[in-house]
Amino acid sequence: MLRSRPWFVLTVLTAVNFVNYVDRQMVYALYPSLQQELFANDPHANFKLGLLGTAMMVVHALMTIPMGYAADRFDRRRVISIGVVGWSLGAALAGMAPGFGVLLIALGAIGVGEAAYGPASNTILCEIYDEKDKARTVAIFNVGMFLGSAGGIALGGILGASIGWRGCFLVAAAPGVLLTVAVLTMRIQPIRTGGGQTQHGMAREIWIMTREMFHIRSLRWALPGGVLISFAAGGFVAWFVTFIVGLPPDIGFHGQSGTASTFVAGIAILGGVCGVVVGGLVADRLQRIGPWGRAITIAIGFFAATPCAYFTMFPQSRVGFLIAAFFTLFFIPWYNGPMAALIDDVVPPEKAALAQASFMFVMHLLGTAPSSSVVGWLADRVGLPHAMLLPIGCAALAGFCYAMAARHVGGDMQRARLRRNSAQVVAPVATAAVELVG
Repeated sequence: MLRSRPWFVLTVLTAVNFVNYVDRQMVYALYPSLQQELFANDPHANFKLGLLGTAMMVVHALMTIPMGYAADRFDRRRVISIGVVGWSLGAALAGMAPGFGVLLIALGAIGVGEAAYGPASNTILCEIYDEKDKARTVAIFNVGMFLGSAGGIALGGILGASIGWRGCFLVAAAPGVLLTVAVLTMRIQPIRTGGGQTQHGMAREIWIMTREMFHIRSLRWALPGGVLISFAAGGFVAWFVTFIVGLPPDIGFHGQSGTASTFVAGIAILGGVCGVVVGGLVADRLQRIGPWGRAITIAIGFFAATPCAYFTMFPQSRVGFLIAAFFTLFFIPWYNGPMAALIDDVVPPEKAALAQASFMFVMHLLGTAPSSSVVGWLADRVGLPHAMLLPIGCAALAGFCYAMAARHVGGDMQRARLRRNSAQVVAPVATAAVELVG
């Protein structure tokens, strides 16, 4: 049936990713409008605006592990649906927020979204597609992230001027109902084969999974690398529109937030989407050469993005700025497909969603969550271009971490493969033959 086809599942989950990122990224394009209405003449305006992104990502990080735990034990479609409903209600609340406090709470609710669908979606896609295509498949899924980011930035910049920032959030909340229905109609194994078996409570399972992750040598490097790139990407995306608005007229779009938002959306589509897809293809191709392929692809992307990001922050001409911005957004997202596939390759199969969730929890709590407010705090003191040197340096360090992870991933994959094969031999037939449910 149509609803059981892998491409249908991939399409639905990509749409979920798209709409979530529209709701998440839209706030960054609305920074100029929010500053004018809520923080006029406030010397700490950048820091307070950054707190909006921090609130969203702190809630996201804190909810990721409980949602990943649930995705290993309950119907993954319902877990994803909870996320869709949660962020849609948060967007609606943001649209009705009378002030900064309620807006902060509403954006926190939006953070529930990816926490619910991220780990579950990654495990579904890694399960229904062949081993050799995992990075490419997750990369296609993450095309929704970049299209959604572009859509959110464009929506905030273009519609914000006509219907206001509150109207933008109300528009973004609308698709949630359709997405919830689409997710619930997917015909997949509700619980991953081999999952859902536990003798411990959630807190104990989280501790065991965290300990096991640090026993996996490649993840000892991949995890700090993930934190660093999350900080870099979060700080860059949060402040890029504001940065462009402040550039001189001969280079950027001085004082034109709508035009700047449209430009960022276009660059994100052209550079970001191409980067996600190319990164996934390169990772799968290199993976056929050696087990280090996915990890080294991530490292290459970060090393290449670092000088491009520097020249984006300190441009000498408009042409140079356009080229540097394009390649920055082309190389940074190379990690999106390979990273989830790398984690799935080296962790126990029965805890795959919890492992994805644990990784995302640490990444977003220590990386993405503080990035917008820390860069905003620095911008209040040294100016935005110099503040952006911090996330640029983090991208370079992340590349080093994944180059080191590539040295160990082969042995970790072999041990995980032996564990998978052993589990398949001893697993009861009744457990392995989970029936498809509508």
